Amino acid sequence: MPVRGKCGSIPGVRARVSWLAIAALAVACEGDLDEGQFARRAERAYLEVHPGWTMVKRYGDQTVFVRGDQQDVLRIGSLYRAYRASGRSGSAFFEGWMDEQRALVRARRRALADAGADVIPILKGSAWVRAQDLGAVGSAEVRDRIRPWRRSIAPGVHVILGVPEERLGYRSASIEEVQTSTHSADEWLERAVQNLAAKVADIGGRSLFAGDDEARLLVLDLDPIDGVSALVLDPAFRRRMIERFGRPVLGAAVPVRDRLTIFDPSEPANVKPIRVRAHQLYDTRNHPGLRDLLRLTADGVDVWTPTRAASARSQ
Repeated sequence: MPVRGKCGSIPGVRARVSWLAIAALAVACEGDLDEGQFARRAERAYLEVHPGWTMVKRYGDQTVFVRGDQQDVLRIGSLYRAYRASGRSGSAFFEGWMDEQRALVRARRRALADAGADVIPILKGSAWVRAQDLGAVGSAEVRDRIRPWRRSIAPGVHVILGVPEERLGYRSASIEEVQTSTHSADEWLERAVQNLAAKVADIGGRSLFAGDDEARLLVLDLDPIDGVSALVLDPAFRRRMIERFGRPVLGAAVPVRDRLTIFDPSEPANVKPIRVRAHQLYDTRNHPGLRDLLRLTADGVDVWTPTRAASARSQ
């Protein structure tokens, strides 16, 4: 019969000691990581600490990760040099590094409730929203902590809430954040639009008139200020533009977050070059907004279509 004491049976103690010995031997026998092995280990460690982020590209000794509109660069070369200088095993080094990263994530994160006057609306297309949903892995509860809250304002057009964070730029407020907030989604969206309007209150831009007739404005290209594209959601801004152009229906291009072009759609020559430029910016710049053009009226925002273009020319 096995001898028993406070620790249980002797065989049980022996088993635990054996497993501890095996674990200790595994650490002792862990070889040094070469640069390739270290890079792969570092990328996996980053993704474990930063749920919702996706690796998009490697260049040189750096790896780029994105989450929504945020971008972060993992400088693997300098991290590898720190690992070599530490004299520690790979497991021990990454355990300490991941603890440091978790602390940094907690320090950087800015809750929606704390952002207050700095939250802004950001326009996004359906393709962008689908990509974020696909990147949110886990249970429904976990996914709602990652997936951005969104509201559809027109077919294929969504608005999200941007929360600024140190160094990383605007983070998308999650579905869970908005749903559990003491303020309703309508209140947050209204506040975000007001915040943006105040932020760009003194914005200027380049104007294009019809020949020498400065009374007839054709195009207004607003100054590139971060977030300006969502200014089309502000009813007061739309009314000012309608009065300035003297047209009840206007067109707008919002290809990236910091670009907004308002134009008179009754001039067919206006539409094509603006659409081409919008496609170019959308395809090549960070923080994409919409590839399609928008239709603005005093009542709201919609997607621009050829049928509506013909209607605008008749008004």
